[in-house]
Amino acid sequence: MPALVSSAFHLLLIAPSHPFAPVNYAAATVFEVYNGSTSDDPIVRFRFKNGTDDTDFTTYNMFGQSGDVSLSFFKSKLESATINTTAEWC
Repeated sequence: MPALVSSAFHLLLIAPSHPFAPVNYAAATVFEVYNGSTSDDPIVRFRFKNGTDDTDFTTYNMFGQSGDVSLSFFKSKLESATINTTAEWC
């Protein structure tokens, strides 16, 4: 789990704003997807709770943006890191 969270923080460009430390037991990451002002492009929010040390989830900005991002923006930023076919995987 620690490597996965570290990788996610770097991929989402959260790492520079988060003084990354080892992830504690029972840490959790959440991607909230909800309808914005229009239903044609949902909104994505990233939240993290560092195990039992944190009492609540903390929301982090992604990709250097201020606040939540649209799903289309989120997908476009992660497109270069996706594996879409078995051929790409193998």
